[in-house]
Amino acid sequence: MGSGDVATTVTARHWLILGVATFVAASGSAFLVGVGFLLPHFHSEMGMSLTRAGVLVAMPSVGMALALIAWGWLVDRTSERLVLVSGSAAAAAALGALILTDSFGAMAAFLLLAGAATASGNSASGRLVVGWFPPRRRGLAMGIRQMSQPAGAAIAAMTMPLLAQSYGLAAAFAMPLAMALVSAIAAFVVVTEPPGAPAPAGPVDTTVASAPV
Repeated sequence: MGSGDVATTVTARHWLILGVATFVAASGSAFLVGVGFLLPHFHSEMGMSLTRAGVLVAMPSVGMALALIAWGWLVDRTSERLVLVSGSAAAAAALGALILTDSFGAMAAFLLLAGAATASGNSASGRLVVGWFPPRRRGLAMGIRQMSQPAGAAIAAMTMPLLAQSYGLAAAFAMPLAMALVSAIAAFVVVTEPPGAPAPAGPVDTTVASAPV
């Protein structure tokens, strides 16, 4: 095994890292899909036209689409931990601001920003699986990580419409806000560089040897 290869032994720490990566991605999926479940609330309870309500539902997806490449670029140049922590924290901040406003324009802007921040989990969590798991276990690990999308959607479907109906829109968005905060803390505490990660390259020796006379 080369020095840059991942370890072949899968330990409890590997599964813990996978659990955190899966939860972060599920948190993003719950927010992204969950906004769609609030469309009846926007229309019936808040009196928005279907067009305006549809704009709000679309904003997280637009934000994610605009930011995915940028997060991918950043994770290549920094680390999965930095991207997961900063992205989850930024999503929590945007959702916190969203809860405090009732302006349509501000809501659209904060939904866009939260969607862009949430894209960090898509870019970094997959790389964690590749970095931590050997090829013989990578398919299983990636399958578990991909469970985050339907799991997050299911959590949102079972909670956000009920919270909106019973306690209002702020309570509905408090659920993905709480998940984003837990994601940021868990990524900060648990995620580290994968085993066998290559060390930063040192300075290149540019000295040219003299040719023999």
